[in-house]
Amino acid sequence: MLVDIESGFVIYIFVYIVYFLQGIRKLTLRDKIVHTCFFIYICALIDVTLLPLPLSREKIMYNLEFQDQTNYIHLTPFTMFVGFQASDIFRNYFLNMVMFMPMGLFLALKYKNNHKFLKPITIVFLTSLTIETLQYFTSKYLGTWRICDIDDLIFNTLGGLLALIGSYGIMNVFTYYQNKTSYLK
Repeated sequence: MLVDIESGFVIYIFVYIVYFLQGIRKLTLRDKIVHTCFFIYICALIDVTLLPLPLSREKIMYNLEFQDQTNYIHLTPFTMFVGFQASDIFRNYFLNMVMFMPMGLFLALKYKNNHKFLKPITIVFLTSLTIETLQYFTSKYLGTWRICDIDDLIFNTLGGLLALIGSYGIMNVFTYYQNKTSYLK
């Protein structure tokens, strides 16, 4: 009998070792720390958004039997405003934004020299879209309780964008003060 995948911890360690041996060794200590933190963040993001996954046929069939077959996907934005308490709405949207803020921060560090928004925000959007698509398929075919929701896509992207803007703003302030103090010397 197969056991459900509750966490990808063992797989993550293996992937990190392979990744470390392939290229991270050549980076500076600062870049190694940033890459390692980003890797840990991505692993946590996968665990929070996609796992656990049932693997046994019995569990999948049981889950599919009792699941609402029409509730895999929500394509109408902001429908949560109807019939839900304000605290639930705030928590759902706020947590979706917070969940993708680290990605905006890490991408700002990666693209810090050119302050471009299109490529990092596209990465955030496509990552969120991939997660929502995988949630749809795992719910439909494995019986997980995940739902593909347009609101999640909107607020995940918004969270990444806010972090990206904030990070670029902070980097500009530091650059300004570094240049200002270097002129005084």
